[in-house]
Amino acid sequence: MQGRAHPVIKNEYKLSRLVPRRRFGESNALNSQVHSTIGASAAVLGSSLVGLQLERWIPSGGILGTLLVAAGCSNVFSWVPSIHPLYDACWTWVLPASLAFLLLAYRPPPKINGDTKPMPPSPSSSIAACIRRVAGPFVVASIGSLLGCWISYHCALRLNWFGSMEDARAATGCLAASYVGGSVNFFATARLIGAHPNLLGSMATADLLAMALYFFVLSASLEWKWLQSKFRGNTLERSNSSEKIVDSRTSNLTTRKSKVSSFGSTFLASIPLLAFTWLLVSFANRIEAYMSRWIPGMACAVIAVFAPLINSLVNQRSWWPPFGSAAAPLGEFLFLAFFASVGVGANLQSTLQMGPSCLLFSVLALAIHLVVTVVGSLPFPTVALEDAWIASNAAIGGPATAAAFCNRMRKDPTKLRGRTLAATVWGVVGYAIGTALGVTMFRLLGGHG
Repeated sequence: MQGRAHPVIKNEYKLSRLVPRRRFGESNALNSQVHSTIGASAAVLGSSLVGLQLERWIPSGGILGTLLVAAGCSNVFSWVPSIHPLYDACWTWVLPASLAFLLLAYRPPPKINGDTKPMPPSPSSSIAACIRRVAGPFVVASIGSLLGCWISYHCALRLNWFGSMEDARAATGCLAASYVGGSVNFFATARLIGAHPNLLGSMATADLLAMALYFFVLSASLEWKWLQSKFRGNTLERSNSSEKIVDSRTSNLTTRKSKVSSFGSTFLASIPLLAFTWLLVSFANRIEAYMSRWIPGMACAVIAVFAPLINSLVNQRSWWPPFGSAAAPLGEFLFLAFFASVGVGANLQSTLQMGPSCLLFSVLALAIHLVVTVVGSLPFPTVALEDAWIASNAAIGGPATAAAFCNRMRKDPTKLRGRTLAATVWGVVGYAIGTALGVTMFRLLGGHG
């Protein structure tokens, strides 16, 4: 599974395990690994639980709360490591598992007033319609990323944010690749243009902090009625009063249905559900390992295809409600655990000492990306705010993050499947073009590498 992970950090940890140890130090090394594993697990689990509770108190506050608590743990407590294999597993296992749970928790609209046929899906909810609807905003979001990086570059030159013009060019190329495809493109571009390792470390840390603010803004803005009213797609949804009534009845019926299953049956159902999801993610990661040389992001695509297919086969079974009830909170918890792994990797001290210019560079580029995405998506007649944010997420975070983020968009659950696949498709497109765009921007600015 590819996402915004940092391969340099991964390789650094793996290389450290290859260094031969002296025999008398083996026990101390083992104890150190056990202590770091306990610290890493406590930080991820504790931050996720705090975020889960904050989400109930403050709508859309779970992501930011999780990130802040996780960053505080790794920067305040010495027993919480900032680099650990558990954090890598959150990218390759936890994030795709949250996507699988999200799709398994989906429930189609139930029959109403004794109808013999289920409610027909809206044409705007189909997979093809969602993919087409996100296409325009994705192009706009990618242009916004390139424009934001270009403006940040000129600000860096004028205000002397970096020590040399070559570093500013390298930062621009790497960040442009990252904000179109993801951090896989960031490091691929860095390798091609020969960026300095010190610049990469500082940019990676600054990128994590900027992403924390980015996800909070996206999550919180889903509740901004003023912003939603500016999108013609949201206006069309509200104008369809019959759909609104059906959605209201559907949500009420779904709520009553969810209360039928007891806490005990839901808890017991979570055990086989976790085992099945682990098998699904393992299968998806194997496909990813085989296909990554040709098409990146295939693990997310496999989950986005198979999980809805399995859901459609079992959601009408009498034994399925406890499993469906367990899938929703598990998906939400694992989604926050992924952000906890991002937060613990943010070295605040390094950013304050070495990378304030990198942080300004990243935040400015990201802010321009958001403004361009919103303004550029407004003219599309069927695009809603949620579609614009899916496109933005597909460019900034890649397919896995964008697809999992669809769990925050609960207003119209009938579009969940289509939007998830749209996020996957356009995230894979971003992977495919991100490195080429980053290197091209570096060359256009006069870089040589």
